[in-house]
Amino acid sequence: KIGDLATALYERPALKLVIVSMPSPEFDETPLRAKHLAALLVARKVADLTAAGTPPADPSSVTVSPEERAGLVREEFVAQFPEDAGAAAITASTEAATAQQKEESKPGFLTRTFRKIFGESEKPAAQQPATEATAQAAIPSPEEMESRLLANSKVGDDELQALATTRATNVRDQLLATGKVEAG
Repeated sequence: KIGDLATALYERPALKLVIVSMPSPEFDETPLRAKHLAALLVARKVADLTAAGTPPADPSSVTVSPEERAGLVREEFVAQFPEDAGAAAITASTEAATAQQKEESKPGFLTRTFRKIFGESEKPAAQQPATEATAQAAIPSPEEMESRLLANSKVGDDELQALATTRATNVRDQLLATGKVEAG
């Protein structure tokens, strides 16, 4: 279509074209929100790498692999929605798993054997599955977390206008690249 337009303008030199692109929130907000989320995930990964003592040499070159995405979405969800029951469940289940690992590593072999023989337990076995089942039921799926993060992302009028301006500039550049039209 750009080629046809360039040809028409070339054949009719008296015609002048003004390229205007209007922002379209109903079409443009979704990709801009996705762009925001992608930037948040990259920033979270850079922060995680830096906290682990391996900061990237060039943060702008950091990418998020599909394998890393779910974990980073979970971290961002907990950060943005700390009051949410799902976020609390994610945090609680992570803390519970860490506490359980620490607790299991404390007693030695003889202590564990003694407890098994005499039926002593620090945690009633009947309560564990219910707690885990409750925590699992409250944790939103990665898709739900991502959907909430996208919905929480704000797209400003300036961003919409910048996207519209970029579109108009791209069309102008494509017309000029044909060599049939001169800027004027």
